[in-house]
Amino acid sequence: MIARIPEHEDDSDLLYDDLSEEKECVVARNGHPLLSRRDLTLKDLSKEGWILTSRVGILRNRVDTMFVQQVLIAHPMSLNPHRCR
Repeated sequence: MIARIPEHEDDSDLLYDDLSEEKECVVARNGHPLLSRRDLTLKDLSKEGWILTSRVGILRNRVDTMFVQQVLIAHPMSLNPHRCR
């Protein structure tokens, strides 16, 4: 089985091999006005439009939680990546 194990889960009773580490990042188009900034905050990013995966999933949950914890409202445009082929 291939699966993600959330960081907060107790995995002490599981036997598994890590296949890779995930690093989250924000991707923007060439020439985007925020690319030249080096002091970006989550508040700055919350003012932008976002293209995100559907609301089901660990990564989407992390992004939503990040904004909620900072009491910021992101302006996501949900996108199902499986329909972008």
